[in-house]
Amino acid sequence: MKISTLDLGEKPLLLAPMEDVTDASFRCICKDYGADMVYTEFVPSDGLIRDARKALSKLVIYDYERPIGIQIYGHIPESMVEAAKMAEEAKPEVIDLNFGCPVNKIAKRGAGSGMMREPDKLVEITRRVVEAVKLPVTVKTRLGWDRSEDPCKIASALAEAGADMLVIHGRTVSQGFSGSADWDAILDVNLKSTYFMSHFGIPHLKARGGGSIINTSSVQGMASANLVSAYAASKGGLLALTRAMAIEFAPDEIRVNAILPGAVDTPMLRAGLSRGHVGDGTIIDRLENLARKTVNGRVGKPEEIARSIYFLADNQQSSFMTGQALVIDGGATARLSTE
Repeated sequence: MKISTLDLGEKPLLLAPMEDVTDASFRCICKDYGADMVYTEFVPSDGLIRDARKALSKLVIYDYERPIGIQIYGHIPESMVEAAKMAEEAKPEVIDLNFGCPVNKIAKRGAGSGMMREPDKLVEITRRVVEAVKLPVTVKTRLGWDRSEDPCKIASALAEAGADMLVIHGRTVSQGFSGSADWDAILDVNLKSTYFMSHFGIPHLKARGGGSIINTSSVQGMASANLVSAYAASKGGLLALTRAMAIEFAPDEIRVNAILPGAVDTPMLRAGLSRGHVGDGTIIDRLENLARKTVNGRVGKPEEIARSIYFLADNQQSSFMTGQALVIDGGATARLSTE
């Protein structure tokens, strides 16, 4: 996999940018556990050009983190260009533009996924940033503000504007992290993408004499909830795909397993809770509600999921595991629903 001239090898593991999660300490842990590339938390362009201390602190990166990308967000072309230049001075390998964050305080002022309302402006910002910096520029978007947009059209325009890589969150902005199910888009993202990625990756694993594939399912694939039928179906289908692939590629020394995370304290989970998911009260109240559903009495941490992935990827530690679904949910699915 290459991002412009940056060669990440045949099977890179990338740490996605996430606000309040991917700080320097967390990036260090992920590098120790084998991440091939990491990203910073997203940085507000207006904060950078005003020399805001918190924004500037997010530009501090270390040599042991490389290769690393700095993600910025905003809605004013001039500010985004200046912020990209400032980010470039920190000497990352990549500049990433966030046009996908649906958090209300970001989107309502036109930044993050708010840019999906102005696709022409989104493309213009990308083009101007590409022209202003010498580093590769990557872009994160959603399928659109709603399903009236054609994501393929936006993707083509971004490619013409010079974006070196595009990552699409498989929901519209109006869906947030839930909403009415768009079966085709959700199955494309969660199930078909895994199939096609494996289709192209397996020949490389065969050439190397074997390897490990880890599919990301969810506890929703085995014990679901209300209003997530499309998501649950895609994650359940991923478990069946995992078992079938494990059988098919065992002669090639390729192990295939899946992880099934439960509630993990991430910005994505908190954004869902802010929209009213899981009980009443504040976000903290709702997190505590989720915690009470586990045997451990708490929600999970991202690093706990990362360590489980590392275990499954290691051909010595998990050499006799294939076709398995590793549940990481603090014992939530161990309880009887009537308990």
